[in-house]
Amino acid sequence: MLAYITFFIIFLGFIIYHLILIVPMRSVGVIERLGKFRAVLEPGLHFLIPFVDRVAYKHETRE
Repeated sequence: MLAYITFFIIFLGFIIYHLILIVPMRSVGVIERLGKFRAVLEPGLHFLIPFVDRVAYKHETRE
């Protein structure tokens, strides 16, 4: 039983890790959903759909 609980906690942590995205100041991120362009994310906290959305490119906007 302890093994199942441990596995569940690790799995839940993995999902949460892929759910939250923090884009730093002076940066933007390009998001793809299933391989197609979805959005450009401005700096801040964003939520993604795990295993569907991915960060295709991170660009620093510093001069």
